[in-house]
Amino acid sequence: MPLTHFFAEFYGLFLIIFSVSMFVHKEMYMELIHDLEHKRSAMYVMSIIGLILGIFTVLLHNFWYASLLDVIVTLVGWVILVKSTLYLSLPTKMIHKIVRAMALPRNYHLYTIISLIIGLYLALNGAWAY
Repeated sequence: MPLTHFFAEFYGLFLIIFSVSMFVHKEMYMELIHDLEHKRSAMYVMSIIGLILGIFTVLLHNFWYASLLDVIVTLVGWVILVKSTLYLSLPTKMIHKIVRAMALPRNYHLYTIISLIIGLYLALNGAWAY
């Protein structure tokens, strides 16, 4: 499916670039995460962008059966949609608890590596279609 490969390349390249940037600028991202957690307006703007992207992906690509790549692209869309919806609807205290539960400072490199691996998988498999 051409749409699958488009979304795979799109999200894959985004995750690769974002992960490399996270490795290089850890302090900046930790400050950004702190700001997002404590400034509701910044979280709101990011959630609206995520909501639009999640709805767009889910409406155009909701395939749970064809291939592993289809399922991963669909999952990425749903994760973005659900996460954005939760951040828009949950009270601020609940968002603080979620962010703290992720233990980001301690698991920062783990999250970055996982994002990079998913990004590489998506980008490579999306590009192989051409």
